[in-house]
Amino acid sequence: MKIGILQTAPNNCEALNRLARLYPGVKVIHYVDECVWEHVLAAGGQVTERCHQILADDFNKILDAGCDRLGLLCSLVKPGIEKVRAQVPAPIFVYDDVQARRRRRHEGDAVGAQPAGGGAGGAGSGKKD
Repeated sequence: MKIGILQTAPNNCEALNRLARLYPGVKVIHYVDECVWEHVLAAGGQVTERCHQILADDFNKILDAGCDRLGLLCSLVKPGIEKVRAQVPAPIFVYDDVQARRRRRHEGDAVGAQPAGGGAGGAGSGKKD
């Protein structure tokens, strides 16, 4: 399985590679697009329609590269991810949402997670609870 992860900085790449090596058959494809970060900062911290389009284009390129799953690892560009999902034909997992669910489970509030729109594919719908 190839998991494509969109990030706006490369600081998590090596840690994710180490994690993937623990699971035979899993390969992480990193797509680092720092220009999205720059667009958000230039817009005063707002995720604009232009940012949504860049993100959708990036995720579609990741799918074109043969990835089976998509992930977003940047909370700065998370607002408006639903608009991006509407332009991408596969679920997008937002990793800080997955982490929040894990914390709640450890605190005794179990949460079942599924990608937006249902279907198989793992944890994390990307929706706020």
